[in-house]
Amino acid sequence: MLKIMLVSIKWLNEFITCNKSAQELADLFTLKGIEVKSISRVGKVLEGFVVTEVKVIDKNNLTVSDGKTTYTFSTVTYHLKQGDKIGFNFQTNQWLNPQLIGLSEDALPYVLEKDYETGKPVLDYLDDEVIELEILPNRGDLMSMLGIARELSSYKEIEQSLHISTAPKPIDSDKYFIADLLELQVLDSNACPDYIARMICDVKISASPFWLQWRLLAVGLRPINNIVDATNYMMVKYGTPLHAFDYDKVTDQTIQVRFANKNEKIRTIDNNLHSLNEKVLLIADKKFPIALAGIMGGLTSEISFNTKRVLIECARFNPQIVRRGSKSINLSSEASQRFEMGIDSEILETASEEVSILISQLSNGIVAQGKLESRTQDKPITISLSYTKTNRLLGLSLSAQQIKNILIKLNCHIEEKGDSVLVETPSYRFDLARDVDLVEEIGRIHGYDKLESVFSLRGNRAGQVDKLSRQFSQIRNFFIGLGFVENYSISFCDELTAKLFTSEEIVRIPNPLNERYSALRPSILATLLDCVRINYSRGNKNLRLFEIGKVFAKDKDLSETVHITALLTGEAQPLFWRHNDESTYDYFDVKGITESFLDYLKIKEISFNKIESHFLNKNAMHIKYADKEIGYLGELNKTVLDKFDIPAAVYVMNLDLAEILKLAPSYRFYQALPRFPSVVRDFALVIDDSFAVQQLTSSVEKITGALLQSVEIFDYFGGKPLPPGKRNLGIRIALQSEERTLQQAEVNKIFDKILEYITEKWHVQIR
Repeated sequence: MLKIMLVSIKWLNEFITCNKSAQELADLFTLKGIEVKSISRVGKVLEGFVVTEVKVIDKNNLTVSDGKTTYTFSTVTYHLKQGDKIGFNFQTNQWLNPQLIGLSEDALPYVLEKDYETGKPVLDYLDDEVIELEILPNRGDLMSMLGIARELSSYKEIEQSLHISTAPKPIDSDKYFIADLLELQVLDSNACPDYIARMICDVKISASPFWLQWRLLAVGLRPINNIVDATNYMMVKYGTPLHAFDYDKVTDQTIQVRFANKNEKIRTIDNNLHSLNEKVLLIADKKFPIALAGIMGGLTSEISFNTKRVLIECARFNPQIVRRGSKSINLSSEASQRFEMGIDSEILETASEEVSILISQLSNGIVAQGKLESRTQDKPITISLSYTKTNRLLGLSLSAQQIKNILIKLNCHIEEKGDSVLVETPSYRFDLARDVDLVEEIGRIHGYDKLESVFSLRGNRAGQVDKLSRQFSQIRNFFIGLGFVENYSISFCDELTAKLFTSEEIVRIPNPLNERYSALRPSILATLLDCVRINYSRGNKNLRLFEIGKVFAKDKDLSETVHITALLTGEAQPLFWRHNDESTYDYFDVKGITESFLDYLKIKEISFNKIESHFLNKNAMHIKYADKEIGYLGELNKTVLDKFDIPAAVYVMNLDLAEILKLAPSYRFYQALPRFPSVVRDFALVIDDSFAVQQLTSSVEKITGALLQSVEIFDYFGGKPLPPGKRNLGIRIALQSEERTLQQAEVNKIFDKILEYITEKWHVQIR
């Protein structure tokens, strides 16, 4: 999501004198890939006002003069003294006040700066234009006036260099020492890499001077009081959000940076009560939370007109943690947007010192000696950049010196090494992490308009489909040919659903869109069954669905594999005038489809072994190749069906597609049609209920060897007249030789051997 940054031209000129109009700057921003939304003027309300000097204060009567004209009017004068400057409009007999510019109902005259020349139009000092920029999320460095000035200083169209005035150090007090007044405890340095605390004592809370209020209004912020306005001013100036606490409302004079406890509550300064979870980072005292770290302050510790001692927080919080906390409670702010985009750790000290000085000046306060801090040292990002690669990617012929000049203007430290340069990026440029990022930045600063148009002389050639895509296409065609419909779904599900299909640790998403998408699916069923539920709710109850997609698991590391899942539910043969009975899908349908699919891929020697599953019924089977598990099949149990509100049986098959494609031969071999006849025999056998039929078919394959054409089960039933626990099995065996006609005696001998083996080995009865 794009972020809005309002750029005051007058404020910008304090950092860099660019001698360009707002429109020229807007055009330049556009050429450099920064989107300009609008340009507006903010001084129109000041038209007609001139700077006047207070000459006489007589109770509630005030006499002012612009050097030529004198005027006396009635107003509250307690905050004024002789010689003060105020804005007055002699045409309308109005004085400049908060009510006039729409800030409040207060009509007290604003006191202007002493260096404003009497008789001059107020617009000469306060007229301003504002450019509204839309900033990409990876350019957090542009969310400040300093950042915009840095950006402009890198353009060769701007000849002036950046000038930053260094503020004096805070005057240390001999009266107050912060180490005696406060204890700082940062419990998670990953969540809060940097925290600086300073204190200003004996403050007087009041409205900010007009220059500060006007500057905040220009950049879209509403003035509150001198303390809060000072922190907001520094936020816009340096891009570093600061927060002011009423020190006397902090329990036990302790500041903790910690994560919230489950269901812990805080009422924020917007007077909303929030129930928190363990994802939210807090600023707390020994008893209660006093702020949502990087998001918003708490109501209990906010600055009020009774505040006497102010605690200033200047911190850097982990962007991912701020974003996660903000989304989990659905609360965002100017501060949280900046923290989410990243904060420059090297500007924190400057911002902390300057805001302390400004607050002491605005409130007549005393800066306590020292500071409390918890800091971590970030390792600088160093990138090797090839000159040749840069020109190849950009389609330009920039010299090594041109490339180095651009990097230097971007405040990069460089060290040349042959055909490449080692680049250390500035601490505030989080978007420069790879060599291609630098290449893109070089192209942007050089000018997109200077990229040459190149006519391509290459001819077209037929595209090629890679092997994996071709295999997936063949698999899709197989299932579609069997009447299946392919489903596509995202890989996210909720944690409860994920736990239905795995007994292992689930893969949680650190910053989910919502609770419904808080985990990565361990099985395609976690999302495919949603499709079944929706179809059932709309009356479509006979379904053949399949999906190819990724599933995720967490062992030591996160793993992802490609699976295929197919399911059957409803009637296999719906009621029709040509058929007497309806036929519903059963276990043998899904097993038959599995066998057909594996046979289609020419994967032999597959076995099915019973398993116990927490989401399948008792007839669940592992599908194995040799001793390697490649999938499972079975009927979903009631727990799963109830979770998805599915009222009918659902039979599923799941295969590890990555594994089975390794087993499938790369080439298909063809053979001639048989020239010799086959011999087919049917046998009726009585087996135990628990007997695995695959044991029988495996025995037949072992005995007959190359002569076996096929072995099929054509009948399977239980009940009377068979004894309890017994079933009838009809098996058909076909023998055929590719070289000769089989003789009767030879065939009889083979079948006799089969019957002898299975009756002795498996205690099977022949009917």
